[in-house]
Amino acid sequence: MTEACPGCAAPMKQETFHGAVINVCGACEGIWFEGGELRDLLEQDPHVFTDLAAAEAQPGGAVKKAPSTLTCPQCVVPLEAQHYLVTSPVIIHGCPQCGGLWVPADELVKMQQTLDASRQPLTPQEDAAISMAAMTAKHEAFMARQQSLTQLFTRLDRYYSGWWGLI
Repeated sequence: MTEACPGCAAPMKQETFHGAVINVCGACEGIWFEGGELRDLLEQDPHVFTDLAAAEAQPGGAVKKAPSTLTCPQCVVPLEAQHYLVTSPVIIHGCPQCGGLWVPADELVKMQQTLDASRQPLTPQEDAAISMAAMTAKHEAFMARQQSLTQLFTRLDRYYSGWWGLI
């Protein structure tokens, strides 16, 4: 059974890529990954997005924009837009039921760039910012404990005058 593309409703064809069978739209070049396929491909090859983009690129072909409301080709439920790697600007669409992912063709290279950037060592500025944040958190925790102790001693002094002599 040929599934309809979530992006443009054209029929998708199955292709084998790095040992995985993926569904590719011949019209808009988007790719449907069934639940777990994308993770498995990334485990096999960290540059899978660049390879996929190169394999699916058609010279001179313009990529159509997908409609804003996409439907899972398997479950026929609305897909949910989400950021790839949470903080990236790349938007992919996932099925809440089967775990499938729809990736428009023009997002593949952006996904690879985001993945590569996330694997880079920290710059000195990023390392300093992380260190400063950790020190700030420790300082704030210390100050909160000090505030609690101050409140405790204030209450003790208010209700039990002369308690200092007990120490």
